[in-house]
Amino acid sequence: MISFEDRYESIVREIEKRRYKWRFTRLSFDDASQIILTKIFVKYYQYDERKGEFTHWLNKVISSALKNILRDNLTKFSRPCILKCPFNLGDNHCSYTKSGKQCEECPLFASWKKRKENHFNVQQSLPLESHIQEVHSIAGDFVDIESAKVEIDKEMKKRLKSSEFTIYKMLYIDNMEPEDVGRILKYKKAKNSSIPGYQIQLKLKKKFVELASLIIQEKGLA
Repeated sequence: MISFEDRYESIVREIEKRRYKWRFTRLSFDDASQIILTKIFVKYYQYDERKGEFTHWLNKVISSALKNILRDNLTKFSRPCILKCPFNLGDNHCSYTKSGKQCEECPLFASWKKRKENHFNVQQSLPLESHIQEVHSIAGDFVDIESAKVEIDKEMKKRLKSSEFTIYKMLYIDNMEPEDVGRILKYKKAKNSSIPGYQIQLKLKKKFVELASLIIQEKGLA
């Protein structure tokens, strides 16, 4: 059997074919591709050459991994820390709070805990079978997600002030990092943040999320 190392370059090329369709701004494609690559590595020796071409098996694994990424990241009641928060250090760690944990010291986390944590816990406690329709509605391909993102971007441009849409475009269309946005717009750094204009961006992100949710409901994009 050909080793994983010998097929590494062709595997990466196959993953890269999905890049142009990636519109999921909460997670960069580079991060997603690393998750997918790890998944392929773990499952690699389950591939049986007698059951078909390697590329067919590979694409099934990639598609499955992409579904799982979307399922894990699109849960409606997940804590705000995963919404591309610049202070999210992974797991439950946070560089914003004094304790270094994702907790109620952060006002967004406190609001989530009060309003959505119970829903999140109930959702997490249910077996995956209970969510099978939701998982499939997320889509096996990215065509629906891509179309929805285009529609949301158009509506955002109509409904946001010009200055607000400039920041929205930088963060969610150009996929720029908050640090770069703050630097380009010449915002000042607050004492408790290394990101220029963090409070301004945080406030606008909350508005963007609320407006996007409204657009999704109005346009029937969910």
